[in-house]
Amino acid sequence: MIRDLFSSLSMRNRLLLSFITILALMSFSSYLSVSYFDRTANQLQSLVEDQTRRTILAQRATQQAQTAAYLLLQLLQTEDREARKKIYRSMDKALAMSDAAVRTLSKEPEYADVDNLIQLRAEYGELFQQTVELIESNGLVPAKQHFEAHTNPVLNKLLAETEQVSIEQQDSMLKSEQHLQSRSDSVTLVIIVTELMLIILSGLLAYRISRGFSREIDNTVASADRIASGDYEDYPSQANTPEMARLERSLNRMKHSILTRELFIKRLAYEDNVTKLSNRNRFLEIVREAVKQSEGSIILVDINRFSQINSALGHEVGDLVLREVGQRLAARLSDRDLIARLEGNTFSIFLEDHTEPEALEEVLNELNSAVADSIQIKGQRLDIDLSMGASSFPTISRNMDTLIRSTEAALNEAKRKKLTFHIATQAEKSDNDSLLSLLGELRTALFDNQFALLYQPKFDLHTRRLKSVEALLRWNHPRQGAVRPDLFIPFAEKTGFVRQITPWVIEQAVKD
Repeated sequence: MIRDLFSSLSMRNRLLLSFITILALMSFSSYLSVSYFDRTANQLQSLVEDQTRRTILAQRATQQAQTAAYLLLQLLQTEDREARKKIYRSMDKALAMSDAAVRTLSKEPEYADVDNLIQLRAEYGELFQQTVELIESNGLVPAKQHFEAHTNPVLNKLLAETEQVSIEQQDSMLKSEQHLQSRSDSVTLVIIVTELMLIILSGLLAYRISRGFSREIDNTVASADRIASGDYEDYPSQANTPEMARLERSLNRMKHSILTRELFIKRLAYEDNVTKLSNRNRFLEIVREAVKQSEGSIILVDINRFSQINSALGHEVGDLVLREVGQRLAARLSDRDLIARLEGNTFSIFLEDHTEPEALEEVLNELNSAVADSIQIKGQRLDIDLSMGASSFPTISRNMDTLIRSTEAALNEAKRKKLTFHIATQAEKSDNDSLLSLLGELRTALFDNQFALLYQPKFDLHTRRLKSVEALLRWNHPRQGAVRPDLFIPFAEKTGFVRQITPWVIEQAVKD
């Protein structure tokens, strides 16, 4: 559930949440560290104060006991009673201060090992009092003997015990310091490990977030690359953040816009704008590939007397005729076949298979029957008839130019013989090379008098008299013989050389 909630967040909120989480963990870790060190410092300060106080008490008890012992030795050497009174007061003060230090030390909650010291102090007090009484009653000599025999050994034990108490207090303080230092080292290690874990956790969190971002960016880049390569398929959304979802939606909108524009451009490039059929580019592209590796036939269909329709009824009606004829022809073809408007009033058809003459004739008859019924356009009834030429590959050739040229020749043959269709039986040879050679020899032909005129009479049937004649230009080539007018006159007209031939024709006609 938490993972789904996190996945639904935006990139900004993910980063903000991750930053807040890391900051909270670091703040918590810092708080723990500061709290522990503050507590440790307080404990260390309290320990130092307690141990110092105990050590001072032990040292004070020892010092005052030593002072009392020194005063007792001084007392044993003092003969004057008045002088001894001063020493008594000092001894009482020293012993009282030593007893106070021992009593205070015994009340410490963590220190109770002063029982032996208290016992020795009580024993020493009794012997000390006996020694003082001997001084006052029997004199210094018996008192010294009592001191040496009884009081001094206990005093030495008392001094040794107080010294031991002081040493134990110092050792105890050292051990406590070592214990606190050990605890401090342990906690420091724990804090270091915690910080390392926090760093690792932050790194893992950053890695996971960056990996998620990187994966989404990679998916988006891959989508853009697919669009760039022309792949416009709709794939399932892989966006995990609102930002990437918006970017993905923008890419999809861009993809559909590009696809729409490409389809429109492709339609402009491959679709005839009048008939909505394929155009010349599309037809030649498909046939060029088919000619290389398969079998089939191509057909050229020409609408006879179409120029008269345009002249009499206008180009708008002519366009409607083209559209209607194209639709009727397309209706007689299979889905595997292709029909295109090649140019003007000429349609081109590509048939898969149908390479046998019988099968091809059947298709041609079917196409011709498509216009058997009149066409009704804007109240006008038009009867349409077609001329068709066909050729098959590889029967004729696998060369595209040869195949088209042969089909055009078949169409021209059908028109010339006023047939519905004609099927090419052999490849049409190209006359381009010879025509180019003839074009280069036109000027020579003019100056060498290779041209001649023939006259075709014009007879008036009403008066039954010859009214005029039409001059026909002929070329008698010295090597090729008579050259057909349709081979050199179009070239002469296109190149402008006809302007040089015309004066010769007029002059020769006048002479004749």
